Amino acid sequence: MMNQMMNIVPVTPALGAVVHDVSLRDAITDRSLIERLHDSWLRHLVLFFPGQSLSNAEQLALGECFGPLHVHPAAPYVDSNPALMKIHADSHSKRNNGDVWHSDVSADEKPPMASILRLQKAPSNGGDTLWANMYCVFESFSEPLQVF
Repeated sequence: MMNQMMNIVPVTPALGAVVHDVSLRDAITDRSLIERLHDSWLRHLVLFFPGQSLSNAEQLALGECFGPLHVHPAAPYVDSNPALMKIHADSHSKRNNGDVWHSDVSADEKPPMASILRLQKAPSNGGDTLWANMYCVFESFSEPLQVF
């Protein structure tokens, strides 16, 4: 079975890994695979799954494998399902949600533990999503600053 050969390649020493030889569609019904993916996510903080093709329903089902789905308080959504947030920008957009550094809904009383992003159409240039390992940032602080 392909999932038994899951290959994880770190992107940097501090953050991120590309996961090969796994089907996210199969993970929806394979609890042991979900546990392995969760462990990998805790180790690398951001996981990339190239070549995956999930439907909206499958993406929601995958998210539910990790816990209750979060509903963004102000985001547009897809298919009458507020748990499936739609992010869209093009040359006619008046606003770019990712224009400045931010952490999604971190001010919520119970922020979500993670996000599952599915890119459907990439721009010819730009459109990058950047990640930061805030554990490394905290660990770089002096002890008094950490206590503060």
